Amino acid sequence: MKRLLILAGLFFITFSGFSKSNKAAVDAPEVLSKVLHKLAGLKSLSYTYKRTIDYPGEAYHEEMTVNSYLDFEPAAQLIGVRYQFSNNDLLSVYNGSESFYCDKKEKTISVDNSPKAESFKYSSNLFNSYLTLKNALPAIIADNSIPKLLYDTTIADKRFFVADVILKNKTLNSLGEYVPTTKELKFSYKLIIDKTTFMPVEVIQHTLNTLDMTKTQFTGIDLSPAAKTETSWYASSYDSYSPEKAKENVALIKSGTLAPESSLTFFKDQKTTAISAFKGSVVLLEFWIKDCGHCIEDAPLLNALYNKYKDKNFKLLAINSHDTKNMIDFFVKKHKVKYDVLTGNNEIEKNYGISGFPAMVLIDKNGTVVYSAYGFDEKKLEEMIDQSI
Repeated sequence: MKRLLILAGLFFITFSGFSKSNKAAVDAPEVLSKVLHKLAGLKSLSYTYKRTIDYPGEAYHEEMTVNSYLDFEPAAQLIGVRYQFSNNDLLSVYNGSESFYCDKKEKTISVDNSPKAESFKYSSNLFNSYLTLKNALPAIIADNSIPKLLYDTTIADKRFFVADVILKNKTLNSLGEYVPTTKELKFSYKLIIDKTTFMPVEVIQHTLNTLDMTKTQFTGIDLSPAAKTETSWYASSYDSYSPEKAKENVALIKSGTLAPESSLTFFKDQKTTAISAFKGSVVLLEFWIKDCGHCIEDAPLLNALYNKYKDKNFKLLAINSHDTKNMIDFFVKKHKVKYDVLTGNNEIEKNYGISGFPAMVLIDKNGTVVYSAYGFDEKKLEEMIDQSI
Protein backbone atom coordinates (compact mmCIF):
# COMPACT_ATOMS: atom_id res chain seq x y z
CA MET A 1 0.00 0.00 0.00
CA LYS A 2 1.55 3.21 -1.16
CA ARG A 3 1.51 5.80 1.60
CA LEU A 4 2.92 9.27 1.89
CA LEU A 5 3.40 10.37 5.49
CA ILE A 6 3.85 14.11 5.88
CA LEU A 7 3.75 16.07 9.11
CA ALA A 8 1.14 18.82 8.92
CA GLY A 9 3.16 21.32 10.91
CA LEU A 10 6.01 21.35 8.42
CA PHE A 11 4.18 23.08 5.61
CA PHE A 12 3.86 26.67 6.64
CA ILE A 13 4.86 28.85 3.68
CA THR A 14 5.14 32.60 4.19
CA PHE A 15 3.41 35.09 1.92
CA SER A 16 6.74 36.65 0.97
CA GLY A 17 7.00 33.89 -1.61
CA PHE A 18 10.09 32.14 -2.89
CA SER A 19 13.26 33.77 -4.09
CA LYS A 20 14.16 33.84 -7.76
CA SER A 21 17.29 31.82 -6.96
CA ASN A 22 15.03 28.88 -6.20
CA LYS A 23 13.40 28.91 -9.62
CA ALA A 24 12.82 25.38 -10.88
CA ALA A 25 14.50 23.94 -13.97
CA VAL A 26 11.14 22.96 -15.47
CA ASP A 27 8.19 25.28 -16.07
CA ALA A 28 4.89 25.52 -14.19
CA PRO A 29 2.58 24.21 -16.95
CA GLU A 30 4.72 21.07 -17.27
CA VAL A 31 4.58 20.32 -13.54
CA LEU A 32 0.88 21.20 -13.27
CA SER A 33 0.19 18.87 -16.20
CA LYS A 34 1.92 16.06 -14.31
CA VAL A 35 -0.15 16.86 -11.23
CA LEU A 36 -3.32 16.73 -13.34
CA HIS A 37 -2.24 13.43 -14.91
CA LYS A 38 -1.65 12.01 -11.43
CA LEU A 39 -5.02 13.15 -10.10
CA ALA A 40 -6.88 12.02 -13.22
CA GLY A 41 -5.42 8.52 -12.86
CA LEU A 42 -6.56 7.98 -9.28
CA LYS A 43 -9.36 5.53 -8.59
CA SER A 44 -9.54 6.38 -4.90
CA LEU A 45 -7.47 7.94 -2.14
CA SER A 46 -7.63 8.76 1.54
CA TYR A 47 -5.97 11.53 3.52
CA THR A 48 -6.37 13.83 6.48
CA TYR A 49 -7.62 17.23 5.39
CA LYS A 50 -6.92 20.32 7.48
CA ARG A 51 -8.21 23.75 6.53
CA THR A 52 -7.05 26.91 8.26
CA ILE A 53 -8.65 30.29 7.57
CA ASP A 54 -6.84 33.43 8.72
CA TYR A 55 -8.36 36.84 7.93
CA PRO A 56 -6.43 39.20 10.24
CA GLY A 57 -8.21 42.23 8.79
CA GLU A 58 -11.51 40.86 10.07
CA ALA A 59 -10.09 39.22 13.22
CA TYR A 60 -11.28 35.86 11.93
CA HIS A 61 -9.57 32.50 12.47
CA GLU A 62 -10.98 29.02 11.95
CA GLU A 63 -9.56 25.51 11.76
CA MET A 64 -11.16 22.21 10.83
CA THR A 65 -9.79 18.70 10.30
CA VAL A 66 -11.51 15.69 8.74
CA ASN A 67 -10.47 12.23 7.62
CA SER A 68 -11.27 12.02 3.92
CA TYR A 69 -11.97 9.20 1.49
CA LEU A 70 -12.59 9.94 -2.20
CA ASP A 71 -13.80 7.35 -4.70
CA PHE A 72 -13.67 8.47 -8.34
CA GLU A 73 -15.97 5.76 -9.60
CA PRO A 74 -17.83 6.22 -12.93
CA ALA A 75 -21.24 6.08 -11.26
CA ALA A 76 -20.63 9.35 -9.40
CA GLN A 77 -21.41 11.52 -12.41
CA LEU A 78 -23.01 14.47 -10.60
CA ILE A 79 -19.71 15.78 -9.21
CA GLY A 80 -17.32 13.06 -10.38
CA VAL A 81 -16.64 11.55 -6.97
CA ARG A 82 -18.16 9.71 -4.03
CA TYR A 83 -16.85 10.73 -0.63
CA GLN A 84 -16.83 10.06 3.09
CA PHE A 85 -15.61 12.69 5.56
CA SER A 86 -15.42 12.07 9.28
CA ASN A 87 -14.03 13.29 12.57
CA ASN A 88 -15.13 13.06 16.20
CA ASP A 89 -18.13 15.29 15.55
CA LEU A 90 -19.46 14.30 12.15
CA LEU A 91 -19.79 11.88 9.29
CA SER A 92 -20.61 13.31 5.87
CA VAL A 93 -21.27 10.95 2.96
CA TYR A 94 -22.18 11.31 -0.70
CA ASN A 95 -22.69 8.00 -2.50
CA GLY A 96 -23.49 9.21 -6.00
CA SER A 97 -27.24 9.40 -5.50
CA GLU A 98 -27.89 10.55 -1.93
CA SER A 99 -25.97 12.62 0.58
CA PHE A 100 -26.33 12.50 4.33
CA TYR A 101 -24.82 14.04 7.43
CA CYS A 102 -24.52 12.39 10.84
CA ASP A 103 -24.05 14.53 13.93
CA LYS A 104 -22.16 12.17 16.21
CA LYS A 105 -22.76 14.21 19.35
CA GLU A 106 -26.48 14.73 18.85
CA LYS A 107 -26.87 11.26 17.27
CA THR A 108 -28.98 12.72 14.47
CA ILE A 109 -28.92 12.19 10.71
CA SER A 110 -30.12 14.41 7.88
CA VAL A 111 -30.56 12.97 4.39
CA ASP A 112 -30.86 14.55 0.94
CA ASN A 113 -32.20 11.91 -1.43
CA SER A 114 -31.64 13.95 -4.59
CA PRO A 115 -28.84 16.47 -4.07
CA LYS A 116 -28.03 18.99 -6.80
CA ALA A 117 -24.52 19.90 -7.94
CA GLU A 118 -25.15 23.40 -6.57
CA SER A 119 -25.16 22.04 -3.01
CA PHE A 120 -21.53 20.88 -3.35
CA LYS A 121 -20.04 24.05 -4.83
CA TYR A 122 -19.15 25.53 -1.44
CA SER A 123 -18.63 22.35 0.55
CA SER A 124 -16.13 23.11 3.32
CA ASN A 125 -14.65 19.59 3.14
CA LEU A 126 -13.99 19.93 -0.60
CA PHE A 127 -12.63 23.49 -0.52
CA ASN A 128 -9.30 23.65 -2.42
CA SER A 129 -9.28 19.86 -2.32
CA TYR A 130 -7.99 17.26 -4.76
CA LEU A 131 -11.35 17.39 -6.52
CA THR A 132 -11.03 21.18 -6.85
CA LEU A 133 -7.58 20.84 -8.42
CA LYS A 134 -8.55 17.95 -10.69
CA ASN A 135 -11.41 20.00 -12.16
CA ALA A 136 -9.67 23.39 -12.26
CA LEU A 137 -6.23 22.51 -13.62
CA PRO A 138 -7.23 21.82 -17.27
CA ALA A 139 -8.52 25.39 -17.72
CA ILE A 140 -5.66 26.91 -15.72
CA ILE A 141 -2.99 25.07 -17.71
CA ALA A 142 -4.59 25.95 -21.06
CA ASP A 143 -5.03 29.66 -20.28
CA ASN A 144 -1.78 31.46 -21.14
CA SER A 145 -3.13 34.71 -19.68
CA ILE A 146 -3.03 33.24 -16.16
CA PRO A 147 0.41 33.84 -14.57
CA LYS A 148 1.98 30.57 -13.44
CA LEU A 149 5.34 30.53 -11.66
CA LEU A 150 7.34 27.56 -10.41
CA TYR A 151 9.99 27.34 -7.71
CA ASP A 152 11.87 24.72 -5.76
CA THR A 153 11.78 24.69 -1.99
CA THR A 154 13.04 22.47 0.80
CA ILE A 155 10.87 21.50 3.76
CA ALA A 156 12.25 19.23 6.48
CA ASP A 157 15.12 18.19 4.18
CA LYS A 158 12.74 17.18 1.41
CA ARG A 159 12.44 18.91 -1.97
CA PHE A 160 9.14 20.22 -3.28
CA PHE A 161 7.86 22.22 -6.22
CA VAL A 162 5.93 25.38 -5.47
CA ALA A 163 3.53 26.28 -8.30
CA ASP A 164 2.09 29.77 -7.87
CA VAL A 165 -1.06 30.47 -9.92
CA ILE A 166 -2.46 34.02 -9.96
CA LEU A 167 -6.18 34.49 -10.64
CA LYS A 168 -7.51 37.98 -11.31
CA ASN A 169 -11.06 38.93 -10.27
CA LYS A 170 -12.06 35.30 -9.78
CA THR A 171 -11.61 32.46 -7.33
CA LEU A 172 -12.36 28.75 -7.39
CA ASN A 173 -15.34 27.10 -5.76
CA SER A 174 -15.08 23.62 -4.25
CA LEU A 175 -15.84 21.97 -7.60
CA GLY A 176 -13.05 23.87 -9.33
CA GLU A 177 -15.29 26.30 -11.19
CA TYR A 178 -14.40 29.97 -11.56
CA VAL A 179 -16.37 32.39 -9.38
CA PRO A 180 -16.12 36.08 -10.34
CA THR A 181 -15.46 38.61 -7.58
CA THR A 182 -17.40 41.83 -7.07
CA LYS A 183 -14.18 43.80 -6.55
CA GLU A 184 -10.85 44.15 -8.34
CA LEU A 185 -8.81 41.47 -6.57
CA LYS A 186 -5.95 39.10 -7.30
CA PHE A 187 -5.55 35.71 -5.66
CA SER A 188 -2.42 33.61 -5.35
CA TYR A 189 -2.87 29.84 -5.24
CA LYS A 190 0.39 28.24 -4.11
CA LEU A 191 0.49 24.48 -4.64
CA ILE A 192 3.20 22.67 -2.66
CA ILE A 193 3.90 19.56 -4.75
CA ASP A 194 5.81 16.42 -3.82
CA LYS A 195 8.55 16.03 -6.45
CA THR A 196 8.43 12.24 -6.29
CA THR A 197 4.70 11.63 -6.57
CA PHE A 198 3.48 14.93 -8.07
CA MET A 199 0.77 14.98 -5.41
CA PRO A 200 0.01 18.38 -3.86
CA VAL A 201 0.47 18.32 -0.10
CA GLU A 202 -0.73 21.86 0.56
CA VAL A 203 -2.66 24.67 -1.12
CA ILE A 204 -2.31 28.24 0.13
CA GLN A 205 -4.86 30.71 -1.17
CA HIS A 206 -3.83 34.30 -0.47
CA THR A 207 -5.61 37.51 -1.39
CA LEU A 208 -2.78 39.67 -2.72
CA ASN A 209 -2.05 42.97 -0.96
CA THR A 210 -3.71 41.63 2.20
CA LEU A 211 -2.83 39.14 4.91
CA ASP A 212 -5.97 37.10 4.26
CA MET A 213 -5.11 33.44 3.75
CA THR A 214 -6.74 30.03 3.57
CA LYS A 215 -4.47 27.02 3.84
CA THR A 216 -5.45 23.42 3.12
CA GLN A 217 -3.09 20.60 4.05
CA PHE A 218 -3.17 16.96 2.98
CA THR A 219 -1.38 14.50 5.26
CA GLY A 220 -1.34 10.73 5.63
CA ILE A 221 -2.02 10.45 1.90
CA ASP A 222 -2.85 6.89 0.80
CA LEU A 223 -3.15 6.41 -2.96
CA SER A 224 -4.41 2.82 -2.66
CA PRO A 225 -6.65 2.81 0.41
CA ALA A 226 -8.76 -0.11 1.54
CA ALA A 227 -12.26 0.21 0.13
CA LYS A 228 -15.01 1.40 2.44
CA THR A 229 -17.58 -1.25 3.29
CA GLU A 230 -20.54 -1.20 0.95
CA THR A 231 -23.06 -0.61 3.74
CA SER A 232 -21.16 2.46 5.00
CA TRP A 233 -22.27 4.36 1.90
CA TYR A 234 -25.99 4.31 2.66
CA ALA A 235 -28.00 6.34 5.16
CA SER A 236 -30.21 3.35 5.95
CA SER A 237 -27.21 1.67 7.60
CA TYR A 238 -27.09 4.30 10.34
CA ASP A 239 -30.28 3.30 12.12
CA SER A 240 -28.84 4.22 15.53
CA TYR A 241 -29.15 7.88 14.49
CA SER A 242 -32.46 9.71 14.80
CA PRO A 243 -33.72 11.79 11.87
CA GLU A 244 -32.86 15.43 12.37
CA LYS A 245 -35.92 17.52 13.11
CA ALA A 246 -36.95 19.57 10.12
CA LYS A 247 -36.06 23.20 10.55
CA GLU A 248 -38.96 25.55 10.80
CA ASN A 249 -39.60 27.20 7.45
CA VAL A 250 -39.13 30.84 8.37
CA ALA A 251 -40.37 33.43 5.89
CA LEU A 252 -39.00 36.96 5.88
CA ILE A 253 -41.60 39.45 7.07
CA LYS A 254 -43.73 40.75 4.19
CA SER A 255 -44.66 44.25 3.10
CA GLY A 256 -47.93 45.44 4.57
CA THR A 257 -47.26 43.79 7.93
CA LEU A 258 -47.26 45.93 11.07
CA ALA A 259 -43.69 45.91 12.40
CA PRO A 260 -43.60 43.57 15.45
CA GLU A 261 -42.64 45.20 18.72
CA SER A 262 -39.22 44.12 19.96
CA SER A 263 -36.76 45.27 22.60
CA LEU A 264 -33.29 46.43 21.55
CA THR A 265 -30.16 47.80 23.21
CA PHE A 266 -27.97 50.53 21.75
CA PHE A 267 -24.45 49.11 21.51
CA LYS A 268 -22.73 52.44 22.13
CA ASP A 269 -24.26 53.33 25.50
CA GLN A 270 -26.22 50.15 26.37
CA LYS A 271 -29.49 52.07 26.67
CA THR A 272 -32.60 50.04 25.93
CA THR A 273 -35.20 50.96 23.35
CA ALA A 274 -37.93 49.37 21.26
CA ILE A 275 -39.07 49.40 17.64
CA SER A 276 -42.13 51.46 18.58
CA ALA A 277 -39.86 54.26 19.85
CA PHE A 278 -39.02 55.12 16.25
CA LYS A 279 -42.61 55.48 15.05
CA GLY A 280 -42.92 58.70 13.07
CA SER A 281 -39.61 58.10 11.31
CA VAL A 282 -38.75 55.96 8.31
CA VAL A 283 -36.63 53.12 9.73
CA LEU A 284 -34.31 50.71 7.95
CA LEU A 285 -33.43 47.62 9.97
CA GLU A 286 -30.31 45.76 8.88
CA PHE A 287 -29.87 42.33 10.47
CA TRP A 288 -26.19 41.39 10.30
CA ILE A 289 -23.32 39.35 11.76
CA LYS A 290 -19.60 40.09 11.83
CA ASP A 291 -18.34 37.13 9.80
CA CYS A 292 -20.48 37.74 6.72
CA GLY A 293 -18.85 38.82 3.46
CA HIS A 294 -21.87 40.77 2.21
CA CYS A 295 -22.28 42.48 5.60
CA ILE A 296 -18.69 43.67 5.30
CA GLU A 297 -19.17 44.85 1.72
CA ASP A 298 -22.41 46.64 2.64
CA ALA A 299 -20.98 48.66 5.56
CA PRO A 300 -19.60 51.55 3.43
CA LEU A 301 -22.77 51.52 1.30
CA LEU A 302 -24.92 51.77 4.41
CA ASN A 303 -22.73 54.62 5.67
CA ALA A 304 -23.41 56.46 2.41
CA LEU A 305 -27.14 55.74 2.65
CA TYR A 306 -27.20 57.00 6.22
CA ASN A 307 -25.37 60.21 5.28
CA LYS A 308 -27.79 60.82 2.43
CA TYR A 309 -30.98 60.53 4.51
CA LYS A 310 -29.95 61.23 8.13
CA ASP A 311 -31.45 64.75 8.07
CA LYS A 312 -34.74 63.58 6.53
CA ASN A 313 -36.45 61.87 9.48
CA PHE A 314 -34.71 58.58 8.66
CA LYS A 315 -33.18 56.04 11.04
CA LEU A 316 -30.81 53.21 10.16
CA LEU A 317 -30.60 50.52 12.84
CA ALA A 318 -28.07 47.70 12.41
CA ILE A 319 -29.16 44.81 14.64
CA ASN A 320 -26.80 42.03 15.74
CA SER A 321 -28.19 39.20 17.88
CA HIS A 322 -25.27 36.78 17.65
CA ASP A 323 -21.79 38.26 18.11
CA THR A 324 -19.90 39.14 21.28
CA LYS A 325 -19.30 42.70 22.41
CA ASN A 326 -15.67 42.55 21.27
CA MET A 327 -16.63 41.23 17.84
CA ILE A 328 -19.22 43.96 17.32
CA ASP A 329 -16.80 46.62 18.57
CA PHE A 330 -14.14 45.37 16.15
CA PHE A 331 -16.55 45.55 13.20
CA VAL A 332 -17.80 49.04 14.10
CA LYS A 333 -14.28 50.44 14.40
CA LYS A 334 -12.84 48.54 11.44
CA HIS A 335 -15.55 49.71 9.03
CA LYS A 336 -16.09 53.15 10.61
CA VAL A 337 -19.82 52.56 11.04
CA LYS A 338 -21.71 55.87 11.28
CA TYR A 339 -25.24 54.60 11.88
CA ASP A 340 -26.73 53.15 15.08
CA VAL A 341 -25.74 49.62 16.01
CA LEU A 342 -28.01 47.71 18.38
CA THR A 343 -28.09 44.27 19.93
CA GLY A 344 -31.16 42.09 20.11
CA ASN A 345 -32.03 38.47 20.74
CA ASN A 346 -33.45 35.48 18.93
CA GLU A 347 -36.96 36.78 19.52
CA ILE A 348 -36.59 39.76 17.19
CA GLU A 349 -35.17 37.54 14.44
CA LYS A 350 -38.09 35.15 14.89
CA ASN A 351 -40.57 38.04 14.79
CA TYR A 352 -39.11 39.35 11.54
CA GLY A 353 -38.49 35.94 9.93
CA ILE A 354 -34.71 36.30 9.69
CA SER A 355 -32.89 33.19 8.44
CA GLY A 356 -29.88 34.73 6.67
CA PHE A 357 -27.64 37.79 6.57
CA PRO A 358 -27.73 40.57 5.75
CA ALA A 359 -31.49 41.13 5.80
CA MET A 360 -33.10 44.53 5.18
CA VAL A 361 -36.51 45.58 6.51
CA LEU A 362 -37.85 49.07 5.79
CA ILE A 363 -40.60 50.46 8.04
CA ASP A 364 -42.63 53.56 7.21
CA LYS A 365 -43.63 56.37 9.58
CA ASN A 366 -46.79 54.51 10.58
CA GLY A 367 -44.87 51.43 11.68
CA THR A 368 -45.74 49.29 8.65
CA VAL A 369 -43.20 47.20 6.75
CA VAL A 370 -42.95 48.51 3.17
CA TYR A 371 -39.92 46.54 1.95
CA SER A 372 -37.97 43.43 2.97
CA ALA A 373 -35.20 41.49 1.25
CA TYR A 374 -31.93 39.67 1.75
CA GLY A 375 -28.92 41.62 0.53
CA PHE A 376 -28.41 45.31 -0.14
CA ASP A 377 -30.20 46.61 -3.24
CA GLU A 378 -29.17 50.26 -3.15
CA LYS A 379 -31.41 51.42 -6.00
CA LYS A 380 -34.53 49.70 -4.67
CA LEU A 381 -33.92 50.84 -1.10
CA GLU A 382 -33.45 54.48 -2.09
CA GLU A 383 -36.60 54.29 -4.20
CA MET A 384 -38.61 52.92 -1.26
CA ILE A 385 -37.11 55.40 1.22
CA ASP A 386 -37.93 58.32 -1.08
CA GLN A 387 -41.53 57.10 -1.32
CA SER A 388 -41.82 56.75 2.46
CA ILE A 389 -40.25 60.00 3.66
